[in-house]
Amino acid sequence: VIEPALRGIKNAYGRTMTVEELAKLCNVSKHYFCRVFKSITGKSVMEYLRDFRLRVANVLLQNTDRSISDIAACCGFDSSNYFSRCYKQHYGHSPRQSRNGHTE
Repeated sequence: VIEPALRGIKNAYGRTMTVEELAKLCNVSKHYFCRVFKSITGKSVMEYLRDFRLRVANVLLQNTDRSISDIAACCGFDSSNYFSRCYKQHYGHSPRQSRNGHTE
């Protein structure tokens, strides 16, 4: 049921997405979509999208020389400060620390 939404997230994680848009991809109501999505993934739609974006950002931090603000923007974060806060909450250290290898 949620496969079209997962593909949509994978293919367009860098742009703004709404729950309504993702539910429409699956041809179901927003409320049904949210309930099924959480039962399958264990996360809300927005949590899943944020975590997916953070995983992509982590790969880019480790494997490119792009600036942190550029990585934040291309991964769909409107603000590099918000990105840094989410990243630190998710990984336990800042994006800069991750890039520099200081993850303890």
